[in-house]
Amino acid sequence: MLCALKAIERKLGRRSAGVQRWGPRTIDIDILLWGKRILRTPALVIPHPEMLRRRFVLEPLAEIAPHRVHPVAKKSMTCLRDELRERRHNQKVKKYE
Repeated sequence: MLCALKAIERKLGRRSAGVQRWGPRTIDIDILLWGKRILRTPALVIPHPEMLRRRFVLEPLAEIAPHRVHPVAKKSMTCLRDELRERRHNQKVKKYE
């Protein structure tokens, strides 16, 4: 699965050489969740380790799957989003319709 996603990123113009971590990139495909699975390998960690700190991840997840429970945090997406709103007021998400 990871190889397929990396291939899609390359096809869409992503270059890994010289790209700074957390810097701008053409495309970035992340695996956030995979059912109730917890996976920790050198190449891949699921659930995505940064998703609980990113409002741009939790806002849409709370909208499309409000009762979905994070397998590690053991809280719903709505709860996680609301907790993040309390801790990080400066993160803004704009919904385009």
